[in-house]
Amino acid sequence: MKLPSRGSSALLLLLSIAVLGTVVSTQAQQNAKRRPGTVLYQLKDGATAADKAAVDKILANHGLRLDKQLRDGRSQRVKTPAANVTEETMAQRLQASGAVAWAEPDYVAQALATTPNDPNFSQQWWLTDIHAPAAWDITTGNSNIIVAVCDTGVQSTHPDLAAHLILPGYNTYLNNNNSEDTVGHGTMVAGCIGAIGNNGVGVAGMAWNVRILPIRITYADGVGSAYVSDMAEGLTYAADHGAKVINCSFSGFNASAIEAAAKYARSKGALVCFAAGNSGIDMTNGYPDTTNIVVVGATSSSETLTSWSNYGKPIDVVAPGLNIMTTTMGSSYATVSGTSFSSPIVAGLAALVYSVNPNFTPDDVEQIIKSTAKDLGAAGKDNTYGYGLVQADLAVALAGFGVLAPSALTATVSNTNNVVLHWTDNSNNEIGFTIERATVSNGVTGAFAAIATVGANVVTYTDAALAVGTYAYRVQAFSADTTSAYSSTVTATIKQLAPAPTPQPKPTPKPTPPPPPPPKRTPPPPPWFWRFIHNFWSW
Repeated sequence: MKLPSRGSSALLLLLSIAVLGTVVSTQAQQNAKRRPGTVLYQLKDGATAADKAAVDKILANHGLRLDKQLRDGRSQRVKTPAANVTEETMAQRLQASGAVAWAEPDYVAQALATTPNDPNFSQQWWLTDIHAPAAWDITTGNSNIIVAVCDTGVQSTHPDLAAHLILPGYNTYLNNNNSEDTVGHGTMVAGCIGAIGNNGVGVAGMAWNVRILPIRITYADGVGSAYVSDMAEGLTYAADHGAKVINCSFSGFNASAIEAAAKYARSKGALVCFAAGNSGIDMTNGYPDTTNIVVVGATSSSETLTSWSNYGKPIDVVAPGLNIMTTTMGSSYATVSGTSFSSPIVAGLAALVYSVNPNFTPDDVEQIIKSTAKDLGAAGKDNTYGYGLVQADLAVALAGFGVLAPSALTATVSNTNNVVLHWTDNSNNEIGFTIERATVSNGVTGAFAAIATVGANVVTYTDAALAVGTYAYRVQAFSADTTSAYSSTVTATIKQLAPAPTPQPKPTPKPTPPPPPPPKRTPPPPPWFWRFIHNFWSW
């Protein structure tokens, strides 16, 4: 799968700039999120009747109608239900009329990155590494989202956790409500997920405002060990008590009972995250590549796999796991390492995605996290990094789009001068796709313009009868009220036109030969000949 890059993710807003009467549209702007089919404009000072007529003609040509007059009394928002060109193109045509002071698409603006006031935030390198502050501009978590921590328990009075804990929790080993931490591991994990941010205390977790359900699955051996049956019971209990995300930073995801419990949890709407393990082994053989569990490996601050992180085919994504500052027992804080702390980072990110849209399914959330991950290894999914390093800002922003971008776009030249596009449909709520094309000249990609739309669930399009040249393509899904981010951009080159069929000369019909003359009849011998013959034989 070709994964979206940060530069083409449509997350950063660069507003249109009017320079010398022309709308300047950068590549970032062309990829930016915007209200579909919508343009903003304002008539210039002293606009004449002719100016207004020129604007009205352009609006009519594009089916643009007044959608809203802004409160300043002069700025107009116009919209078309079926745009045949991009919003930038419509704005440029309005600007070129000379009748408007400015015109631009109705872009989506983002706030600046949020920095919490927690005193130890500067030591939490991993939050910056995966761009959590930018994600917090959109959401810091929804208190209706529950994340279950199936672990050694959680300290119920920790000042960075207590206010957001759901108490009493549960203990699957003792079958009671004693969810107090016995060794500290569970409190560390809970801090990675949801330590309360911006409270002037300690550290910040991934999802500040979600609630945490502590489920102790361990028996009292002083180490933090758990039976598989108690782990499975923890997953099931969490799913039955409203958890949208369940984290289990233990080994054992390869057990059949765990797979069955994870499948049950998924059917109840919960996404299950497991730590990959810290033995530095290849899990390709002997471990299932499960579809019901997100398995997480660990990276360092250099964005490389740690030497002790397990790897192999079961790995779905990776997250920071080295020198992670988090909460611990005794109302304190500690710096720890292990995939045990990578997994809750991903669980916290899943909670943020659910916070944007609680109606997402576990499949939706998993796909968003994977499709926005930063590809660190071989292109696409590999056995070291899975789909890559999670990117909080991209995942949360994509969740906010409501329609997922198509992926894995390919372009193949067919019949010499046709380009066949194919992509993967990642949404279940789009009503169609817009195909856009740009010309590439001397390595520079020009402005994209829509060339076609296709219906929902259609994943191919043929751009036919192209001239010689190089073309760039991208595809965008759309619903009734929004559009997705763009797919990655692909190019195709037409090297020569398909030769026109050579007309064949019609064969010249052969003249019909005249019929042969009738055979000549030999005239009979004259009478004297017969007298001669008679006399000759009479001798």
